[in-house]
Amino acid sequence: MGYRMSKEEWETLQSYQEIAEVWNTLHQKRWKDQNWYYWRHLLKGTRILDLGCGTARDVELFSSDGLHYVGIDLCREMLEVARRGDCAKLLDGGMARLVHMNMCELGFRPGVFDGFFSVAALMHISRENFIYALREIKRVLKPGGVGFIETPKGNLSEMYQGGPHGGKTLCVGWSFDRLEPLLKSAGFEIVYAPISYGMLICIVKADE
Repeated sequence: MGYRMSKEEWETLQSYQEIAEVWNTLHQKRWKDQNWYYWRHLLKGTRILDLGCGTARDVELFSSDGLHYVGIDLCREMLEVARRGDCAKLLDGGMARLVHMNMCELGFRPGVFDGFFSVAALMHISRENFIYALREIKRVLKPGGVGFIETPKGNLSEMYQGGPHGGKTLCVGWSFDRLEPLLKSAGFEIVYAPISYGMLICIVKADE
């Protein structure tokens, strides 16, 4: 049986549709920490896929380093906010592109990206569908492509009310021992996994 969006994933999408216009006021932009620099050091090319980019609030992390940014999200409303924000000039200049797309069904040709970045996005994929996302990511990466994954740590898998705005979202946590076999089966090896609290961070490399 192939991929099919779960009820919880649909509800999560609806919640993001409701919260899109206020998202940037509730969340800070990311900064370049040592984990980001480690990922950047391993990266061999410049074409990057941001999975679950939302409002593309992190786009300047990539553009300031000369990287060509492609952000995908399943929520059209979040992408519309992105097009009116920091991403606008980069879109006009050809350094960024935003696409409405499901990370479990990527509409790109095989081997077109040098790396990927996914922060607090894969957590919205159910355990049953997670392998579909990993396989699709591997498919669109070049051999040896490098990925940055940050997702909640633990065994949690439930609908979560994160704040007063919008509805509930699916939050799926992962332990290293549970995630590593899935990554390997999809064609990835973990090359770096720093000790962290609350979030599981790992940098992965696609098989050559």
